[in-house]
Amino acid sequence: MKNINIIILLFLLNVYNINCQSLNIIDVSLGSNSLYPLTSDQIVCYLQLEIQVISTFSGWYSFSIPYSSDPYFPNSNYVLTSPVSNSTNTIFIYQNQPIPYGTHSFTIYSDLLLYNGTGFVQILTSSFQTEYTCNRIDVNLIQLNFIPTIRSFDPNSMRMGVLKVNGLHNSCTLSTSIGFLPDGGSNNYWVLNFQTPLSIATNSLNLTIWFADKTFYIDIPSIYKTFIGSFSPITLYPNQINITRFGINEFPLFSFTVDSKDYPYIFYDRDVRSPVVIAYGSNDNYTYIGILSNSGALTQTGIYALQGDNINLINNVTTDISSFVTNVIPSTGTVSNFSKIGSSNIFSVSFDGFQSYDLNDYQITFQTLYSITQWPFGFSGSNKNFTFDASFLLSQNSSLGDQSMLSIFPLNNYGTQFSVYIPLNYPENGVSSRIIITDFKVIHLFDFKYIVRMAFIINGQPYPLTSISINDKIYKYENLASGDLSNGVFEFIWDYKFYINTISIRTFANNVYTLNSNDFYSIGPNKRITFPTFKTYDISSIKDITFLYNNVNITNKSVSNIMYFKINGFNPQNQTAPTICLLLVDPVSTFAPTLEPDSGKYCSKWNKVMGVFQIEFIIPSNTLSGVLPYNLIFNQYYSIESSTLSNSSQLFIYSNYFDAYGPIFSEFKNKTINSTTFGWEFYIEDSINGFDHGEIIVRGDLDSSIYKFYLTINNLLIGNKYRGKYEILINLQTNVCASQNYIITNVNLYDTQSNIAIHTRLNGYKYDSVKTPFINYLDNSDILLFNLQCGSFIDDTPPLLKSFEMINLINVNQSLIFNFEAQDIESGLKYAQYPIVYATTLHTGIIECVSKIVSINSTYAKYRCDMELPFGFAYGHDVIFTVYGFVNNGGYYSGYSYDKLVEMGLNHSITSMNIYWKLVITNSSSITPSGGDLWVMGKSFSNFIFKSVNVIYSDTSLTPDNLKPIDSSFYSSVFLISGIKATNKSFTIQIISTNGNSNIYTVQPINFLYDYIDTNQPPPTNPPQKCIGSPVCGGLDHGYCNGLQGCVCYSPWVGLGCTSKVVVIPPPKLNSTTPTSELPVLGEGENNNSTNILFKSLVSIVSLRELNFQGNVVNEFKFEKWIYSEINSNKHQYFTSINVPSTTLNSNETTSTNIMATIQWFPNQTNIQFANQLLTMNPSTVKYTIEIGSYNFKNKLNQLQLVLSASMDSSNTNNICSKSEFGNTNSDDNSNYVKIQVDNHSLYGRFIKRAIIDSQVISIENEQLDSSMNPINSASSSQSFIGITIPYYRFGITLDPDFSVLVDDKSVSSGDDSICSKSSSLTNGQLAGIIVGATIFASICIVALIILIKKRRHLLLLLRAKDIVLAVRKPNYSNN
Repeated sequence: MKNINIIILLFLLNVYNINCQSLNIIDVSLGSNSLYPLTSDQIVCYLQLEIQVISTFSGWYSFSIPYSSDPYFPNSNYVLTSPVSNSTNTIFIYQNQPIPYGTHSFTIYSDLLLYNGTGFVQILTSSFQTEYTCNRIDVNLIQLNFIPTIRSFDPNSMRMGVLKVNGLHNSCTLSTSIGFLPDGGSNNYWVLNFQTPLSIATNSLNLTIWFADKTFYIDIPSIYKTFIGSFSPITLYPNQINITRFGINEFPLFSFTVDSKDYPYIFYDRDVRSPVVIAYGSNDNYTYIGILSNSGALTQTGIYALQGDNINLINNVTTDISSFVTNVIPSTGTVSNFSKIGSSNIFSVSFDGFQSYDLNDYQITFQTLYSITQWPFGFSGSNKNFTFDASFLLSQNSSLGDQSMLSIFPLNNYGTQFSVYIPLNYPENGVSSRIIITDFKVIHLFDFKYIVRMAFIINGQPYPLTSISINDKIYKYENLASGDLSNGVFEFIWDYKFYINTISIRTFANNVYTLNSNDFYSIGPNKRITFPTFKTYDISSIKDITFLYNNVNITNKSVSNIMYFKINGFNPQNQTAPTICLLLVDPVSTFAPTLEPDSGKYCSKWNKVMGVFQIEFIIPSNTLSGVLPYNLIFNQYYSIESSTLSNSSQLFIYSNYFDAYGPIFSEFKNKTINSTTFGWEFYIEDSINGFDHGEIIVRGDLDSSIYKFYLTINNLLIGNKYRGKYEILINLQTNVCASQNYIITNVNLYDTQSNIAIHTRLNGYKYDSVKTPFINYLDNSDILLFNLQCGSFIDDTPPLLKSFEMINLINVNQSLIFNFEAQDIESGLKYAQYPIVYATTLHTGIIECVSKIVSINSTYAKYRCDMELPFGFAYGHDVIFTVYGFVNNGGYYSGYSYDKLVEMGLNHSITSMNIYWKLVITNSSSITPSGGDLWVMGKSFSNFIFKSVNVIYSDTSLTPDNLKPIDSSFYSSVFLISGIKATNKSFTIQIISTNGNSNIYTVQPINFLYDYIDTNQPPPTNPPQKCIGSPVCGGLDHGYCNGLQGCVCYSPWVGLGCTSKVVVIPPPKLNSTTPTSELPVLGEGENNNSTNILFKSLVSIVSLRELNFQGNVVNEFKFEKWIYSEINSNKHQYFTSINVPSTTLNSNETTSTNIMATIQWFPNQTNIQFANQLLTMNPSTVKYTIEIGSYNFKNKLNQLQLVLSASMDSSNTNNICSKSEFGNTNSDDNSNYVKIQVDNHSLYGRFIKRAIIDSQVISIENEQLDSSMNPINSASSSQSFIGITIPYYRFGITLDPDFSVLVDDKSVSSGDDSICSKSSSLTNGQLAGIIVGATIFASICIVALIILIKKRRHLLLLLRAKDIVLAVRKPNYSNN
C-alpha cells in the first residue's frame, strides 16, 4: 500500500509539472512540396519526410512516434537519425512513400506520454499540417529530338548521340527501351552510348520512350561514317596458331594498314567491337593494331569491317592461345607467436611455398584495410623453396566480434588466395566509443579542388579513430590538421570531378559512422552534411567556342593554344565562375589508358576583360590530322563531347606524320662480356618522334635479385634517337654464383612526345597489349631470359643479420636511421642488392625504406637506411620493424621478422607513436609563365607562425620574393600566395616560420608558348630601310649595315642610325589611379655641364575612339576611373569599363566594355612572345599590355582606335631643342616607333603592327595623331599622340606597346622639325666664332669687289661666298 501511494504521489507531481514541459513536432524536410514521378511511366510520386520531435521533459516522460490518419502517410516506414538523435530530440525520416496524382494534406501528430507505473498515458499532443502535390507529366509539352554524334569529329566516341528532351521535370527519369543516361543531371539532354550487338552499324535503331499517358517512338539511323578506302592484309603477332601469352595480360595482336584517314570500324564475329587503336602513319597510310583475346583450342575469330552499308569479313584468324602460367600460393597457413606490445597484440602469419614464387606483387587485407607490397617483405629461402613469415599488429581493444580474416593474394593472379582467421579480443571495459562531428565544411580552392574540413570528438577512450573513408578512398591520421586522437580537425584535398557520395568514420572499437549528403550530423542545433552543388549546364549552354589558333600544323611540334567560350545565363557579377575542364581525346592523348586520369586535362579561367571563359592547353605533336576531339568536363557525371557540337566549335589540325605508338625493340639478343658480366643488347626504334628515355627491370628467378636500368639518349652506343643501339649489363663482380634465369619483367619506353611502350610480365592490363615494345618477338618469350650457368652450386645457408641499430629522430625531424650489418661466409652477399627495412603498424599499415650499401667485401656488408615517416603515421599506436632482402651469391635470401629481432635482442619496435608537427610542402597548383596566384599544399601549416614564403627564381634576372599567405585562403593543408613573378623557368618556395622552416619545393610552370606562326596569315613586315649616319650606323662598335633591313644595332644601341643608347634607370613611378608611368632620369645636357638636369618621360592612355570608314570619330570615351591592383613589384594592373550606347534608335540602354591595362617593368633584357612574334625587351623597358573586351560597334565597317600619349621634358630650359619622329623600325620586329627627344635624351616607344583579335593574330595600324590632337610642345618639352587602330571584332583584343629611355650621341639641333630655345647670352666659344667669321667675311668682300670690277661675270662667285660667310657666322651651340 505504501508503494502504491508513492507511485500515485509521483504521478500527481508529474501531472503538476506538465505545464513545465513542452513538445514540438516540426517538418524539417528538404526540397519542394511539388513532386513528380521518379520515372516517366509511373503514376505515383514518392514522398520523403523528415520530422523532428523536440521535448524538454525527462524522467518518466516520453513521446510517441509521429503518426497521421491519412492513408498515404507511412506511419511505420521510418528510420532514426542515429547516432545524433537522443531521448529528447529526434528526427524521424520517412522515405519512398508512394502517393497518387493530386494534392494531399497531412496532419501529423506526436503525443507526450507519462509512465504511470504500469504503462504510458497520453498527456498532451503536438501537431503540424503539411501539403504535397503529385504532378502528372503533361505529355503535350514533351518534345524529342535526337542529335547524332558526328563520327568524323570523333570516330572513337562511345556516344551514339544525344536525345534532347523538352518539357520533362528534372526529378524525372526517362523510361526507354534502350539505356539512356541523363547528361549531367539536366533532363534536357540524354546520352545514348553504343549498343551491342552492333547490327546498328548498318541498321537503324528503334527507340521507345514510355510515359504514363503516351508512348513515343523514334527511329535512330546508323551514325557510323562510311569507310572509303582499302585494307592491307592482316598481319599477326606472332604469326602462328599455337600462342602462349607473353605476360599474364599480354595477348597476341593483329595489325593492318589503310590508305584513308577515315576510321575503319572493326568487329569480332560481327557483334563485338574490337579495341583497335590507330598507332602510326603518314600521307593517308595508317597502321591499326588490335588484340586477339579469345582463348581456347583452335578458336576461330572473324575480323569484320564496316564498308559502305555492309559489314564485310576481312580475315579469319585461327589461334590456340594458352594462358600465361602463374604459380599459386597456399590457401592456408599458421598464425602464431602471439605477444603484446604497448596497446597492441602482435601475431605472426606464415606459410611455406609449394610452388616457385613468380615475382608477383601481392595485397594484404585485414579488418577492411589493405596494403600492396612485394618481395622481399616476409620472404626467406629461395624462389623454389620459400617461406613467408611476417608479423602484424592488432589493437587490444579492436572489436566486439571474435575473429577477423587476414588475406594475402597475388595481384592479377586469379583464383589464388591465402587466408587465415585471427582471434580478436573483447574490449576489456566493454565501453563503445561514440563519434561526435562538431563541424563539417567543403570549401572550393581552385579548378576542381576542394578542401573537406571535419572536426570531431570521440567519447569512450581508448578507442580512437582508425580511418576516414571518402567514397572508397581511405585516410588516416596523415590528414590531421590540428588536435589529437580524441578531439581533432581533419582536412582532405578532394578532386570534385568525383562527387562525394558517402563519408565513413571507423574507430578501433569497430564503430562505423556513415554519412550521406544532407544527413544530419548534429541535432539541436540542426546541422547537415552538405556537399557542393553545381549549376547544371548542357550542350545548349555552351556557345561561341573559338580558338586562338585553328587549322594548326602540328608536324613535329606541340602547339600551345587557347579555347574561348561563353555560357548562357552566366553572370559574373553575382555568380561564381564554374570550373570546366578540357580533356583531349585524340589518339595520342588517350593511347595510354593506365596513365593518370588528369593527363591531358586543362581547366578554365574567367577572362573578365573579354567576358569569356578561356582554357589554355597544348596540342600534342604528330597526332591525327583532321578534327581534334575533346570533352568539356563539368563533373564526374557530366561532360560534353565535341562530336555533338557544331562545326564552328571544332579545332582542325594537320600533320605530315602521325605517331601515338611508343618505341619498340629490334635486334634484341643476349650479350656476354665475361663470366660475371652479361645482359642484352638491342636497338630501340621510333621512326617519327624518336626515343627519349626508358626504364627496364630485370629479376633473378631463383633469388629475386633486382636490377633497374634507366636509359636515355646519352646511353646510345651507335645510331640516333630514331634507331639506336643500347645495352643493359649485369655485373656480378664475383665468380661465385648460382645457375638461374635473369628475366626482364618490366619495360617502359617513352618517345619525345611521351608516347609509351609497356611490357609488364605479371601486373599489366589487357589493353596495354597493343603497346608492347616486343611486338616483333611475341613468338619467343625466351628473349626475355638470360640463362646463367654456374654449375650445381647452391648456398642454402641464408645471410645472417649481425647487428641492427635504430637511431630515433622522430621528435627532431620525423625520421629514423637504421644501421645494420649482415654476413654470408659461404658465398658472400650479392653485389648491388639492397635490403629493405619495414615499419608496420595497425591495420597492415606498412612503409618501407630501401637501404644503401655503406661498405661490402666478399663476406660482410654494412647498410644504412634513412626512413622518413609520413606525417601522422601510427599516431597514438605502436610500430614494429622488420628487415628483409639479404641475398647471397648462392641463390638464397633471408629476412628477419619482428619475432626474430626480439629473439636476437635487436631493436624491434616503438610504442605509442607521437605526432610530429613538421612543416612540409608536398604539392602546388599549376602555374603558367604569366605568374600570379599559387596554391601551396602540405602539412601542419596552421601549427606554425609564418614569417614569409620565400620564392627563389632560377631566372637570375628576377629578384627573390618574400610573400605572405592570403588570410582568407589559409588552412592547415593548403594556402594561397599571390604575386609570383612572370617566368617560364622553375622556381622554389620555402616557408619561413618562427619555429622552423619547411622543405624547399620546386615549381615548374606549365610552359605555354604562344609562338605558333599561321602560314595563312603572313605577318606584317617593314619596307627596306636605308643605312644612315656618319659614320654609317654609328660606327663599327654601334652596328652594321644590312642592305635590306638598314642599320642592325648592337645592344645597347638602338635607333635608325644606332646612335641612341638604352639607359638603365630605376623602376618607373606608377600612379595608383590611372595607368600612367613616369620614367625620370638624371643626366647632363650636351651643352650644359650640370649633373642635375632631370629628364622626365610620361606614358599614359588617353581615350578609346570609334571611327567610321572615313576615319571620323563617331564615339569617344575618356577613361575616368581605374581599379588598381599590384600583381608584384614589377607588374601592375588597372581595370576600368566604359558604357557604350545602344545602336538601336531611341534606346537609352548601354553595353559595358571592359579594359584591362597591365604595366610590366623589365629591369633586365628579356625575350618575350606576343602574337607569334619574338620581342626583345631592353633593360629598363616599360611594357603596356592592353586588353579590350567585346565592344558594341555602330557599324561593322567601323574601327576602334586606342589613343596613347607619350611625352618628355627637361628641367633645363636654356639652349635646348626638342623634336619627335615617327616611322618604321629597322629591326626585325617589324614595328612602328615614336621617338620623342629633348636635348640628348629620348623616350622611345615601339608599336608592333599586329594584335591578338578574337583569338587570332591580325595586322593593325599605328599612326601619329599630332596634327589633330594638338600636343603641347616646347624646346624643353615634347609630346606625341599615337593611335592604335583595330578593325571590327567580336570578343576581345590584346595590344602590346613598350617604352624605354635612350641617350643619344647628339643633341637635337635646330631645324625645320625641331623647337629650340633662344640664347640669353653668348659663350666665349660663340664670341670667338663670330669674330673669326666677321674677319673672314671682310676679307672675302675685298676680294669679291676686285673681282667684280674686273669681271662682272663673277657675280655668282660672290653670292656663293656670301653663303659661306653666313654659314661661318652662324653661332655654334655644340661642343664639336
